[in-house]
Amino acid sequence: MMRLLTGTDNNEDTNYFNFVPHSVDAFGSTVIAEGCDQDRQIFWIHAWTVNSSGIITQNKSKLDQRIS
Repeated sequence: MMRLLTGTDNNEDTNYFNFVPHSVDAFGSTVIAEGCDQDRQIFWIHAWTVNSSGIITQNKSKLDQRIS
């Protein structure tokens, strides 16, 4: 996965990643999006903290940690 996300994977069949959100929720200043790449069965979550102007001040991303 790291090679795919950093662009060092030169295999044309695997050099894409579909970020398809299943849900997006906001809790105060935190926004959380969850989803997966159905083709690869890779699940992900992104969390953003935004300030009162709507500017992202913090970002955290997690991908499925399984080894394939």
